[in-house]
Amino acid sequence: MKNRIFIISILMFLGTGFSFSQELPSAPLSIQAGITAFNDPSGGKNSYVEFPFSVKRNQFEFMPIEGTDRFRAAIYAELILSDTMGNHIDSASTYFYTDAESRQEAASSELKLFNYLSLTVEPGVYKALLSVIDVTSKNKGSFIYGRIEIDPPVPGQLGLSNLELAHDIKLADDSSENNLSPLIKNGYEIIPSPMGLFSEADSNLFVYAELYNLDYSPNITDSFTLEFSVYDATGLLYQDYGIQTMAKPGSTSIITNVIDFSEWKAGRYELRLRATDKVSGQTAQTSRQFVIFSKSGQLSEFVATTIISPLDTASLETKTKWIRFLVEPNDWILFQTLNNTGKAEFVAQFFKDKDTDPTTPENEYLDEVIYRFNYANEHFSSLPEINDGWRSDRGRVLMQLGPCNKIDDGIIPSRSNPLQIWHYYFVEEGVYFIFQDLDEFGNFRLVHSNKQGERFDSDWEYWIRNNGMESETSAKRGTR
Repeated sequence: MKNRIFIISILMFLGTGFSFSQELPSAPLSIQAGITAFNDPSGGKNSYVEFPFSVKRNQFEFMPIEGTDRFRAAIYAELILSDTMGNHIDSASTYFYTDAESRQEAASSELKLFNYLSLTVEPGVYKALLSVIDVTSKNKGSFIYGRIEIDPPVPGQLGLSNLELAHDIKLADDSSENNLSPLIKNGYEIIPSPMGLFSEADSNLFVYAELYNLDYSPNITDSFTLEFSVYDATGLLYQDYGIQTMAKPGSTSIITNVIDFSEWKAGRYELRLRATDKVSGQTAQTSRQFVIFSKSGQLSEFVATTIISPLDTASLETKTKWIRFLVEPNDWILFQTLNNTGKAEFVAQFFKDKDTDPTTPENEYLDEVIYRFNYANEHFSSLPEINDGWRSDRGRVLMQLGPCNKIDDGIIPSRSNPLQIWHYYFVEEGVYFIFQDLDEFGNFRLVHSNKQGERFDSDWEYWIRNNGMESETSAKRGTR
């Protein structure tokens, strides 16, 4: 496991409830995350893979810094890489903090934090989970990489890394703080755009890439060429930047560029790069999609459905699990009759219809569902690494109703097994669910609820009434 501690925070102006008693935070953190692979053959068969991410700073709880007038929030981030069967492969984590001069500054919605996690990965197909946690409030958010394909480096053949898109790229200074920053790479400070999202107010898009296996001799002055081009959402050429000739610095070259899109309309685009070694005649090419949205944050319907999101990265199997307990029975029957393409479109439309704020790139409802799903798997699964907590009785209720208002834990002497009672004060004017660990292996089953359509047991109902549980739930109905 790779652990790093960075006592830094990078801020940038951009135009762009979950509670089980004390166990869970009030709302999941919203995360933008991406991936960039650098398959340098000089590193052997493995590739260096970066996972850039950004979070809005006002999501975190700031505490006073003793002896000063400033405030500080602490953040922990962890990436878990697994194979397609869910078996653990590797992980990385980082701890960092951000300071604010005042509560007002800390509450600004225009500030974002940027960071990276990285791993050295063998060629193959993987999935990953990125989690970001507010150290103070314990609030948490997750981003799922449903499918990650890492190609092997090819010795002796001209090769390009993935394109990394950024809000800004500049030469880094030599300060000791910058030397520790994860945003510094090969002498450049890079403020990433993890999902390739840009506002019209940004004006510029920055690009970073690495070119490998140039045919280089230190005794010969030689060059290679670069061709940048941009295509629109229909696949038509939108901008051609011609051919740039560059001197070879060695067998590997760092590539940076800036593209002015200030006159472009909002929409989805694809940036393509083609490199040619003049000596060997070999070529390499790569591409990356990005989105420009209007200054108001309002995206057209077409653009909104093409932004990279958990729906784009998660497998169909995972997306099916997300909606299993959320759709109506008739809709679930319809879903099962669809082919894979139809199922994917069904899921996308379902979350689009549920989006609480369509004017933003994020889908807050989707974020909430993913957070519930991940929490259920982490805490309710039958065995570690099985990830079946979402389908347990507690997982189903959590997926459907979200956080309860209160949990009572205990053991009834006459029944001996541990139990949990979840109280929802504002569902059907107040409901509760009783889960009992029937086999004492931590597998809590629903044994009784007063919610319509759920399992009902008259013995448990009698016990609830005689122990004052129903009156407690009823008393809370009118209080929010």
